[in-house]
Amino acid sequence: MTTITLSQTIATVPGRIYELSFAFAARPGSHGNQTLHVEVGGETLFSQEQLLHTGALEYATVIFEAQQRETTMTFSDLGLGNTLGTLLNDIQVLDVTDAHMQ
Repeated sequence: MTTITLSQTIATVPGRIYELSFAFAARPGSHGNQTLHVEVGGETLFSQEQLLHTGALEYATVIFEAQQRETTMTFSDLGLGNTLGTLLNDIQVLDVTDAHMQ
């Protein structure tokens, strides 16, 4: 069950390599399972269950190759529908094609 989904479509160049980084955490004081699921261009690139309830941010980075002129990134909280969804912060997308060509 999805409790909330956030999506954004960004301009991309087909064939270019991008790095998506973000910070996340289970909401402090919440109970039960919180799961973060991330899709880029309809493909699951990150999924973590049983987020720690410490309140401390964890950081993740995923790499993807753009297939189209626009790419949609979707962040979904798949935990319990308890109004205490996953915290999400510091989302960044960088074109890292040149770094991967070396």
